[in-house]
Amino acid sequence: MTLVLSDNNLGAEGGKAVSEGIRQPLTLDLSKNDLGFEGGKAVFEAIGQLKQLTTLSLGLFYNNLGFEGGKALSEAIGQLKQLTTLTFELRSNVLSLEDCKAVSEAIAQLKITNLSLQV
Repeated sequence: MTLVLSDNNLGAEGGKAVSEGIRQPLTLDLSKNDLGFEGGKAVFEAIGQLKQLTTLSLGLFYNNLGFEGGKALSEAIGQLKQLTTLTFELRSNVLSLEDCKAVSEAIAQLKITNLSLQV
């Protein structure tokens, strides 16, 4: 499944609404939507429930995820034990060094064979 909602100014409430409909996405582009931490967290929590997901592509640049956004993302990724292909774009989200470290540690615990990151 591919869902492209980039550049729609969804905001936190829009991010939460999208999270309610996520089931088994392969590609999810929410770039340039100013989701903020709350909207991003809702999306990440929904993705974390997709335990059988093997391929995930996330476009999340320019969403103002903030200093805790990476932590929420790392928690979701850490739950995806079947994941083998991961692509995501996180640039321009004001992530802290600790956030980036948490994401990299979560990825390191998985059996990823195809990885593409833009941070």
